[in-house]
Amino acid sequence: MKPRTLILLMVAVGCGLVAAFLTSQLAGQKADMDEIPVAKMDLPQGTFIKPTDLELMFEKKRFEKTSILPGTIRNVQELQGKALQRTVGAGRPVSTQDLGLSEGLTKSLQPGYRAMTIRVAVDTAVAGFILPGAKVDLITQVVNPKDPRQTMSKIFMQNMLVLAVNTEDVRPENAKAIQPALITFAVKPEEAEKMARVISGGTPYMILRKPGDDAKVITPGAVTPFGQLNTDETSSETKEVPVARANILRGTKIDKDTWQSLFEMKPQLLSNIPEGARTEVDFQKLTSPIELTRDLAAGNILTPFFLAKDEPKKKDDGPEVVVVPTAPKFHILRIYQGSQPVQRHEFKDGIAESAPMPVPTPPAKDGSEGK
Repeated sequence: MKPRTLILLMVAVGCGLVAAFLTSQLAGQKADMDEIPVAKMDLPQGTFIKPTDLELMFEKKRFEKTSILPGTIRNVQELQGKALQRTVGAGRPVSTQDLGLSEGLTKSLQPGYRAMTIRVAVDTAVAGFILPGAKVDLITQVVNPKDPRQTMSKIFMQNMLVLAVNTEDVRPENAKAIQPALITFAVKPEEAEKMARVISGGTPYMILRKPGDDAKVITPGAVTPFGQLNTDETSSETKEVPVARANILRGTKIDKDTWQSLFEMKPQLLSNIPEGARTEVDFQKLTSPIELTRDLAAGNILTPFFLAKDEPKKKDDGPEVVVVPTAPKFHILRIYQGSQPVQRHEFKDGIAESAPMPVPTPPAKDGSEGK
């Protein structure tokens, strides 16, 4: 065998031995693995993951670390309280993209609240100075409950949290205002109903609150620029008075031992308390039961009107005839034939009397009157 061929053969055998050695070494090593949660079933978009659903929806599965993509959720506890922004198939791990880059409006919603959007204009939204995270009060126009012929301005919602302005759900950096077209609020279900009723008749006006000012106020509403009473005096002084807890039907008897089950004490503006309103002291001083003669609606105050008895009706003897004395009227009507009267009619007190007029005798030819 030639030396050159021998050398090549020895090199080839050496390379084979090295390859075999390396292969055996790699086979003896265990692959670097990691357990991550995967979906047990298809989880559609919008699925909300409750803490009690973690074991039902997910299971752990081993993957080589090198095959796990960046952004994959490795701890199943990170999934609780999240909502899927897209469908995750069975056997697939969940990524941050599946959960969305952020939770959007839902991150600011407290339990029991909803997000509701209304259309606004610049002049009704404080010229665009309302930004996400702000608190506002809302004003609308309603019928004056004391006089249905009048319209009054009234605050109907207070301390409302602004979740978003247009599509911005975070306050832009260095932005003092946003040109508003849509504003999204955090509302309770009953507040959403009120809001829907108001916006069906127009756009409510908004009042921007100072940060940290969460106090609620009681206002009388304004029928004129001077308030409900049309005077320069604008008092917000209140007093607690009993108001009906629920509708109380006529015929209900109230005494000092049962009035608290029918009424509750609530603050009312002094200007809204009607004259003769029953107070807590009035109920406590009752010596005998009083009976409602009219239905009292929930939230209303008891006044003498609801206790007054109707006056008995008088016997219907027909309309009363009033005789007005007038001066008697007397007229005479004469009917002439040619130059001679032939009829005479007299009208006195509405009674007509008629009689023929005597025909005069023509004079005699000798100049004497006829007989």
